[in-house]
Amino acid sequence: MRILVSTVMVTAALHSTAAGQTNAVQASRQLTPSEMGTAAVLSFEGRNGVAFSDLISHELLQRGVPLVERTRLAAVLRERDLTLDDLAAGRVDSSVLIEAARIDTLIFGSVTPITVYVSGADSGRVSVASLRLVDVRSGKILSSVSFNSNTEVLLKGKTYGTAATMMVAALIRNADRRMR
Repeated sequence: MRILVSTVMVTAALHSTAAGQTNAVQASRQLTPSEMGTAAVLSFEGRNGVAFSDLISHELLQRGVPLVERTRLAAVLRERDLTLDDLAAGRVDSSVLIEAARIDTLIFGSVTPITVYVSGADSGRVSVASLRLVDVRSGKILSSVSFNSNTEVLLKGKTYGTAATMMVAALIRNADRRMR
């Protein structure tokens, strides 16, 4: 069972030497990999969302969270004439995910890059990102994580990989550490 007695706000903030420049990550609640169960990471919304969700998947695997590949999930849904869009829209019965795909939790979210104002090009750095971890059985959000970067100083912004690492680190609690 993935229910924790208390809800903890976890904040990990990195402060640079520039005044007011902060990259902050906040998780509503930390979970151990076993509390998360087997997860599936859906493609994130936003520019470079698929690549960002792949980085989140990599970080989760590095921390011991078992994952079901998106292509496997898509195949299970396709067998039932459903799509990943149906899943994201809530039109998929949880029994399909639990029995056929063996998924306990879904992870989805969004990412917005810092845009270079002169050219409108993507800077390769993250402005805002968020993710939600949802229990498949109950439909309840188990945790949410947000990343916010002060975009006034472009070079102080975090790359996609660093933002993904920071977000997953805020979400995952090592099983041997006790919550305080």
